[in-house]
Amino acid sequence: MSPLEQVINQACLLHQAGKTPSLALLKAKIKMPMPVLVKGLQAFKQLASDEITSRAQIPSAPQINPIEAAPTQSLELQIAELQQQQLAMTTMIEQLTQRITELEQRA
Repeated sequence: MSPLEQVINQACLLHQAGKTPSLALLKAKIKMPMPVLVKGLQAFKQLASDEITSRAQIPSAPQINPIEAAPTQSLELQIAELQQQQLAMTTMIEQLTQRITELEQRA
């Protein structure tokens, strides 16, 4: 089952449960990229009511998470490292700019 079909089926299940499918509800139920959720919700809204009912009765397949959730700590470490690199590069640019100014004044 494609990710788009998973989103549509989940929206049908929410509809059958008496809830109005929304991006927030879908995002809470299945972990998919936001563009897939938007396309799936749009496709759901174009379905006829009998098709919604028939899709909601089909048992859903195990959900596949296309995006591996990276550990938060790892991402925080990467951000900290990138910030340190940015600071070092900014300092280096300032030093090089100062050195160029000194050399231009000598000439």
